[in-house]
Amino acid sequence: LVVGLATLGVLLAGDALSPARGAYRALAGVLVACALVILVSAAQRLAIYTETFGLTVDRITAAVVMAWLAVVFLLFAATVLRERPAWFSSGAVVAGIAAAFALVAIDPGERAARSLLDRAAEAEGEADVAYLIRLGADAVPALVGRLDALPPGGRCRVAGHVLDRWAGGAGTDWRAWNAARAAAREAVRERADELRAVLDACEPPGPASESGERTSAGGDRP
Repeated sequence: LVVGLATLGVLLAGDALSPARGAYRALAGVLVACALVILVSAAQRLAIYTETFGLTVDRITAAVVMAWLAVVFLLFAATVLRERPAWFSSGAVVAGIAAAFALVAIDPGERAARSLLDRAAEAEGEADVAYLIRLGADAVPALVGRLDALPPGGRCRVAGHVLDRWAGGAGTDWRAWNAARAAAREAVRERADELRAVLDACEPPGPASESGERTSAGGDRP
């Protein structure tokens, strides 16, 4: 991503400063092709990470940003390199807005939680409980609905966390309302008895149980 953004900056600077348009277009075309190859390679590496360790919010966000960068490079080749620069800036902005809306629609927190819980179920209870808890309100409906995928110590931690954080009221100020937080509170309210039963069955955590709760299901997040 950093290389792609830096390359885009170099291309824009070259377009503004280069007096030899023909030579610039030829060299810029080669640079755009190289940047696209780098993005494809990065996407392949990201796919390998995801297949090995599961989805995370960072990986989903990186995939969306890479897709936006690829669109921007193609727009650059179709507009600036064809002497139609006025279309480039507006196209890049529209593509960026579309990418932002796509990221919201994907709901990275919820998708990451479901992916890691699925992997935990397949791995007979292994899960990065600390990371799941940090995913926030978006992940709560998935967490309370899939407690059985977690090891006993993980179930205790998740149940205690969601009850402590989301069992209370939403407050009275409508300006503080948020769809994800409202969904989290509703999910916890519907399963409050089940969550309290999980907590009642929990034993005080010991050193051995704490050391086994966090495993590599979340992966070596880049």
